[in-house]
Amino acid sequence: MLTRGGDTAWTSRLRVYAALAVVAIHVGSSTAKLSPGSLDWIVATLTDAACRWCVPIFFMVSGYFLLDPAKTETLSVFYRKRASRLLAPIVFWSIFYTAFTYYTKPGLTVGDLVYSLLVGMPAEHLWYLFAICGLYAFTPFLRMVMATTTSSQRWVLVTLLFAIPIGDGLWGLLQSARAVRLATAPPSFLTLFVPYLGYYVCGYQIRTTRGDRISDAILWLAAAGSILAIFVANMLLTRIGVGKDHLYGYLFGYLSPPVILMSLAIFLLAARHGPRRSQGSPLLARVAKMEPATLGIYIIHPVVISILGLCGVRSSMWPAPVSIPVLTVVVFVLSYAATQLIRKVPYLRTTV
Repeated sequence: MLTRGGDTAWTSRLRVYAALAVVAIHVGSSTAKLSPGSLDWIVATLTDAACRWCVPIFFMVSGYFLLDPAKTETLSVFYRKRASRLLAPIVFWSIFYTAFTYYTKPGLTVGDLVYSLLVGMPAEHLWYLFAICGLYAFTPFLRMVMATTTSSQRWVLVTLLFAIPIGDGLWGLLQSARAVRLATAPPSFLTLFVPYLGYYVCGYQIRTTRGDRISDAILWLAAAGSILAIFVANMLLTRIGVGKDHLYGYLFGYLSPPVILMSLAIFLLAARHGPRRSQGSPLLARVAKMEPATLGIYIIHPVVISILGLCGVRSSMWPAPVSIPVLTVVVFVLSYAATQLIRKVPYLRTTV
């Protein structure tokens, strides 16, 4: 049976693991683009595929807690709480990364930088902050939906919310395969959240349902099978050279069917077994205590990777089976330390 309350330290640990997985993806990203079929490429690609549950987990954990209709706070109180947590990070780090990009990528114009802000990506990973803001904006109204629907109705809703972005992604993939270039602009920061409503609502739905009908073996098989499917499909399509960039983006995207399946399986397993594993483990307790720093780790780690790169420390300097795990831990620890340091500065602590 899935937890309906009580111990929630497992969600704190899950956020820490998700932050570590984000770092692993970005550490191995440069290696994954080299020499298809080589050992380094295989290790980096498998790491990338195996960590793609990271951001979906952030969305589901948020939905797990925030969509509870039992919460009775007013709109103004809810929005003030959310704004106090996210407004400062969005403003400060958007300015920081815009300046960082301008000075590290010569040739960019002011127009390019303004455009990146309008699409919610002053840095590629900051889209998440804009997306979660959109989800928060609709949370009070989604709570009403959660309160007035049955469990089966919510599963239908979750299915529809996933089906729309999956279908949209497949349509885009079809158009790219046909070399069709439609005259449509990318979404602005205002709509980045829409495709991720499925994860958000599913997080709460998993909180309120029983998982007894799905065995652990099936969930583990779903997660492992999804990773393998992404890897094999990417390897085959890379070898035949069909639409490599578009297919890579789709296969590894957070809204591809295998990534959705993997993310749901991992969240179900964590919700089922996490509370029991919290009991009597000092190590797991220490991991859970790192959770307040996860937003800062997510925001800061690309800067740490860039600084290490300027110092000649890159994932390509050693074999991938060594460099990816070692550098992932180094970047994670340095990002955590930087976050803890920033949290001690009076005017900056709210930015992480």
